[in-house]
Amino acid sequence: MVNVEADCLVGPLLAKRARAAGVVYSMAGEVLDGEGGYMVHGKLAPAETSLKLGALPMGLASGVKLCNDIPQGGVVGWDDVEVDDSVLAVQLRRELERTMRG
Repeated sequence: MVNVEADCLVGPLLAKRARAAGVVYSMAGEVLDGEGGYMVHGKLAPAETSLKLGALPMGLASGVKLCNDIPQGGVVGWDDVEVDDSVLAVQLRRELERTMRG
């Protein structure tokens, strides 16, 4: 089970809070099952922490393949998964994160 940032897409960052991840060891090559599945869960963290960690939003964690092993207690980041950059939700989230970083 891996933790990913569990937020809708935009709201928590705008509200200065977000959800971040913690892990029960997962291996590269596994495909995350997203919200409602058994592989991921989220935990609240400040938006600035989520951005600093590069945490993957929970809402984007369904059907993505892990590129790296995630140790227990770790956070799944954008760099840890294969993300389809043609998905509008991914594009909007990345734009939001760029805006929040200034």
